[in-house]
Amino acid sequence: MSIFSRRRIQLMLSNVVASIGYEKAYDILKRLEDKRVTQSLPAEMELALIWALAENTEVEVEPAWWPGTRRPDVFCENLLERPSVIEIASPNNASLSDEDEMDRNSQQFCALANKLKKGFGDRLYFNFKEESGYNNGVYYRNRKIVYEYKIDEYIKDEFSLWILDGCASGKINIQQDGLDVVIEIKENKQLRYQNFHCTMPTLALSADRNPLSMLLERKTKQISNNINDMLKIIFIADAGSSLIKNIGRFGEIDMTGRSVSGSQIIQEFVSRNSHRLDAVVTFAPRRQGFGFQDRGPMHWSVTVFSESISDTIEKSLRPVVEILPRPRFEGYQARSLYRQNAFAPESKGWYLGMVVTGDALGVNSIKMSSRLLMDFLAGRISKAEFEGRLDNRDGRGTFFADMLNEGYTISKVEMAPRDIDEDDDYLIVSFSIDPAASKLRLGS
Repeated sequence: MSIFSRRRIQLMLSNVVASIGYEKAYDILKRLEDKRVTQSLPAEMELALIWALAENTEVEVEPAWWPGTRRPDVFCENLLERPSVIEIASPNNASLSDEDEMDRNSQQFCALANKLKKGFGDRLYFNFKEESGYNNGVYYRNRKIVYEYKIDEYIKDEFSLWILDGCASGKINIQQDGLDVVIEIKENKQLRYQNFHCTMPTLALSADRNPLSMLLERKTKQISNNINDMLKIIFIADAGSSLIKNIGRFGEIDMTGRSVSGSQIIQEFVSRNSHRLDAVVTFAPRRQGFGFQDRGPMHWSVTVFSESISDTIEKSLRPVVEILPRPRFEGYQARSLYRQNAFAPESKGWYLGMVVTGDALGVNSIKMSSRLLMDFLAGRISKAEFEGRLDNRDGRGTFFADMLNEGYTISKVEMAPRDIDEDDDYLIVSFSIDPAASKLRLGS
């Protein structure tokens, strides 16, 4: 899939059916294969967290005995000191970043450009402007976009003349009813959702009026009832949310006080609702390191927000976190790649890099991607791409060409052990000097 390998997803899905039932497992399966990233990534995180819980304790998914029509995602009898119900959510940046609206604004111009000149709309790039200031002492910062935007006739004529002129000026500034965007023509095709930008970062300007606090309110209502002897917990997993991704990171807190962080939003919500919510736990895939040096291996950053049971939850969840599968990407990376269809089974594979091994006498084997070879033989990649991934240096041929020119041929091919957290395997190719490919010599 995306945050996890498809192999790992399949294993978890197969293993968890007995614990959660076929109907729930089938619902997760449908969402996993959904083309919408808003369905697939949350399903991926929900599956992983339920699987990790089920590996440590008995779970009941969406308990039928729960009063009312809104049932919690998971009930655990023995995970904590008291029975607990858990709601799972995986937010993204769409609401805070105005991503969907920038896309809708952009797609109207792309469609018009393609209608006027084939392919021109696919090459457009959009830079949306912003505005900021104070209103009655309250700081504001907004993107210059228009919700439910429609191009009027005047703007349509101005834009059409620019396109029909071959975009000779390179850029055009469109301003209409609050919209302010600079449109550029690029040499190459631009990917959708990667073809727009705004200088305004993803910010929450209020601790209680933002998408994350609204999500917490919805989930709290889902587990709020008169069953007072149960712990009520919300798991929040990062599926492309900068507020969750940056929790605990250097620079998370805005020292000017103009914006609020994920930590501040969640802590304020938990404090205000401690009578109906016991804890919020965040899970974020992250690279190890500090500040700008976080370039280490991927791991799970887990943070507990609670007024009373932080230590208990941290201790109880430790074995759950320890068996969570290793993430491959951070949430925002997985979301972007998924939208590019990078993880579909019919797409090109995720290739392991070539590894050369040898001794003082020279190279004796390499490890190469088996999926790379399979894609090449199946016609999914070209000969040039295949050679390029096998150390094609300035057009002098592949690594295999170098070995053959030196008189080596393949002496053995074997598979390395399969890694469940990779969607590729290594072929180990061994070489030895072969008289059939080298000059004759005296001696062995």
